[in-house]
Amino acid sequence: MTRSKHFEHAYIILSTMTKIKLTTKKGKGNLFTIECYMPSFEPQNETVCKQHATMFKHDKFTFHPQKDLVLSMPYQFVANLEPGRCTPLDVQWLKKMKKIFKKAKLNSIKQIRLVRLSKTNYVGNQTMTFKNSN
Repeated sequence: MTRSKHFEHAYIILSTMTKIKLTTKKGKGNLFTIECYMPSFEPQNETVCKQHATMFKHDKFTFHPQKDLVLSMPYQFVANLEPGRCTPLDVQWLKKMKKIFKKAKLNSIKQIRLVRLSKTNYVGNQTMTFKNSN
């Protein structure tokens, strides 16, 4: 998987998060699971759906977040999660995340254009330019 595909995957997951579930494991601590609602992400964009077919296979996609994502949530919200129950994510936190994603999307590269330049050689003090016949 290419690096840009990894970023796209993360962007889709983070922008479609809706619920979080806390599972308590004996001897292993807490395990968090985040649920994403996939139809809310650019439904007209078939290319993205094909590139990430496993994510868009069903309406809901779940993943186990990294510790940093859970730590970015308000402490009181995480502390009050009930084990085994899906809880909607904190509204204020989600708004803040969406604002960050919107800014990141505006600053991201949308398209790269490759242009062939004619080859230039320097011979002594003269410049020789070769034009491509293609």
